[in-house]
Amino acid sequence: MMKRTICVFLSLILAVSALALAEGFWQNEQPEETTEQKLEKMIPILDSFARSMNAAIDDAAFRPLYNAEDAYFVWNQLWLAGANWSEADAMTAWGVLVPAQRMQELAAASFDGMQELPAFPETATAGSSVVSYDAQRDTYILWPSDRSNSYIIIEGYAEAEDELIASVGLYDAQTNRRAGGLTAVMRERVAPEAEDDAQVMIALQPEEEQAEDAFPYQVVDVRAEAATDFDGLTLVRCFVRYTEPVEAAVEPTVAPTPEPTRTPAYVRDYVTLSTGSRGDDVRDLQRRLNELGYSCGSVDGIFGSATRRAVRYFQDALGETQDGVATPSLQRRLFADDAPEYVRYVNLRRGSVGIRVEKLQDRLRELGYLAQPTDGEFGKRTLDAVMMFQGEAGLKRDGIAGVRTLTALERSNAPLCQDYINLERGDTGARVTEMQKQLIKLGYLSGKASGTYDSKTAKAVQSFKQDKGIGGNGNTADATTVAAMFRSTPEPTSEPTSEPTSEPTSEPTSEPTSEPTSEPTSEPTSEPTSEPTSEPTSEPTSEPTSEPTSEPTSEPTSEPTSEPTSEPTSEPTSEPTSEPTSEPTSEPTSEPTSEPTSEPTSEPTSEPTSEPTSEPTSEPTSEPTPVQAITDKELTAIVEAINAVLEPHQAMSAEEAVEWLQTQLKIEVNGVYDAATKQAVTEWQTAHDQEATGLADETVIRALNV
Repeated sequence: MMKRTICVFLSLILAVSALALAEGFWQNEQPEETTEQKLEKMIPILDSFARSMNAAIDDAAFRPLYNAEDAYFVWNQLWLAGANWSEADAMTAWGVLVPAQRMQELAAASFDGMQELPAFPETATAGSSVVSYDAQRDTYILWPSDRSNSYIIIEGYAEAEDELIASVGLYDAQTNRRAGGLTAVMRERVAPEAEDDAQVMIALQPEEEQAEDAFPYQVVDVRAEAATDFDGLTLVRCFVRYTEPVEAAVEPTVAPTPEPTRTPAYVRDYVTLSTGSRGDDVRDLQRRLNELGYSCGSVDGIFGSATRRAVRYFQDALGETQDGVATPSLQRRLFADDAPEYVRYVNLRRGSVGIRVEKLQDRLRELGYLAQPTDGEFGKRTLDAVMMFQGEAGLKRDGIAGVRTLTALERSNAPLCQDYINLERGDTGARVTEMQKQLIKLGYLSGKASGTYDSKTAKAVQSFKQDKGIGGNGNTADATTVAAMFRSTPEPTSEPTSEPTSEPTSEPTSEPTSEPTSEPTSEPTSEPTSEPTSEPTSEPTSEPTSEPTSEPTSEPTSEPTSEPTSEPTSEPTSEPTSEPTSEPTSEPTSEPTSEPTSEPTSEPTSEPTSEPTSEPTSEPTSEPTPVQAITDKELTAIVEAINAVLEPHQAMSAEEAVEWLQTQLKIEVNGVYDAATKQAVTEWQTAHDQEATGLADETVIRALNV
C-alpha cells in the first residue's frame, strides 16, 4: 500500500512539473513572423539590387544581373546597401561608417550566405573610390548615396519548395510612377556551420536575443521581371513598402507650468550679407560654412566669390534659390544645430538646376563634350554630353551624373571628347574655335577665330551647307555637318588673298606677292629695283624713269602725263582725271568719283559712295560695322558684373560677355554693345520697373541668368 501511495505521489509531482514547464514554454513562445514581415526586413537588400541594375531608366536598360563571382558587382551592391540603409549616426563628414560585421551581414543576405568578402577590384570604381577600409577600426567607409529619387514596393510572392520568389516594383519618387520591376529568388537564412559546441549554442540562441535587423532570407538570384515568373505557383498579392520606425509614445508627466519669459536672454539679429559685405558678421558666416564642409577659404571677413559659392552650395542643400545671398532666415538655418553638412556628390539628372550643374557643365566644356555656355540647367544638351562622356569613360550611358560619373570627371586623366558635337548659335569655347578655323581654311569665314558662334559664323555655316547640299540654316551645325567641314579641302582662289594664307596655295598666285620672294619672280616686280637692271625690262616700270625713253612705251604710263595726250589712251588711267570725261569709262574706277556718275556702275563699289547712286546697285553693299553705343568704362563694368554673376571657369572677354547678354536678350548676336543692345536692355528695365539706363547691371544679369 505504501509503495502504491508513493508511486501515485511521484506521478502527481511529475505531472505538475510537466504542466509548469509546458506553461513556461507557452508563455515564452513568441508569435512567428509573417512572410510579409520578413520581406519588409529584406527591403534594403532588394532596393540595392534594383538601383545597381539601373531599373529607373527604362525597361530596356533593366537587364538581368546577379553575379556573386564578380567582385566589382558585389562591392557595388554592398556600397548601395551600406550607404543607403545605415543608421543616421553612421553618417560623418567624410562618409558613411559601416562596421565590418555589418558589411558581412549585408554580403550574406545579398549573395546566398557569402561568408568571405572579395578583395577590392584593382581598377574598379567601387573598390577604389566609393568604398575604403579602415583596418584600425575594422570599419568600411562608404561615399554617401542618395536613395530619395526612387523606392521599391514588394507586390507579391510565392513559395516554391524551399525558395521564396518575390515580385518587386521600382517607383520614381517624384512621380510615384512604376519605372520597372525585378523578380528575386530567396531562401531562409542558414546559420553558418559551427566548429564547436559553443558556436552551436550561439547559433541556437532564441531569436529575440539575435540582432533585431537580421535578414531572414538570403538572395540566390535576381532577374528582370517576366510574365512567366509565377507560372504554376500560387501568387500572393501584397503591398510591402519601407516605413520609418515610429518611437513609442511617452506618457507626459505633469509638471507645473513655468512662468513665461517676457524677453529672451539673447536672440541674434542677423543682417543680409552678400558680395562686397565686410566685418565680423561675415567672419562668423565664413567660419560656420567651413565647419559644415562648405569651404569658403580663409576667414577674412570679406564676402567674395568663394563665400558666395559656399552660400550657394548651402542653399542647394536646403533646396532654396541659389542666389548666393545670406539672408537672416538663411543664417538662422545655417547656425541651427541640425544644419545639413556638405555632401560631395549628389546625383544630377535632366531637370536638375543650380551650382552643382554649373560645375558639371564647366567640366564637360573643358573636356570638349559641351559648347553650350554654362547656365546651371541640366537640359537635353547636357544630357547628351554626359552620355558621351560615360561612353568614353567606359561607364553605363544612362545620362545620370552619379557618384561614378562625377568621380571620373574629376580625375586629371579624364578622357577628352574624341567625336564632333552639335554646335548652335551662342555657343562658345574650344569646339567653336576649331570649327571657325576650319571655315576660315575653307574660305567661308574671314578674320580670326573668336570662339563664339556669332552671326558671322552662322552666315559661314549657312554658305557651307548650301554648297554641300545640307539642309537647314546656319544657326546650327550638328556633328554630321562639322564632320563634313573637316572632310572638305580648300579650293585655290583665282585672285590672291588680302592676307597671306596660313598654308601655301597649291598653285602660284596670278599676281606678284607683296613681299619679295626668296627666288626671282618670273614677272617684273611692282616697285623699281634699287639698282638699275643690266638689261631693259620687257614691261614698263611702275614709276616714270628719271630720263625720258628714246621710244614711246607700248603701254600707257601708270601716272597721267603732265600734258594731255593728243589721243585718248586705249585703257582708262588708274587715277581719275582732273576733269570728268565726256563719256563714262568702260570699267569702273578703283576709287569712287567725287560726283555720282550719270549711270550706275556695272559692279558695286567696294566702299559706299559719298552720295547715293541714282539707281540701286545690282548687289547689296557689305553690312555696316556695328558701333559701340556706351563708353569703355561702362562696358568694363558690365563685363565684370557678368563674370561675377556667372562665375565662368575662365573669365569672359568683352566680346564673349556681350555675346552672352545678347543671346539672353534674344537679339542679334554680334559681340558689340551697340544701340540695339542698349535699347533691348532699356526695354527690359522698363518692363521690370527698373531705372531705364540701358546699361546691364547685376540685377539685370541675375534675372537673365535664371
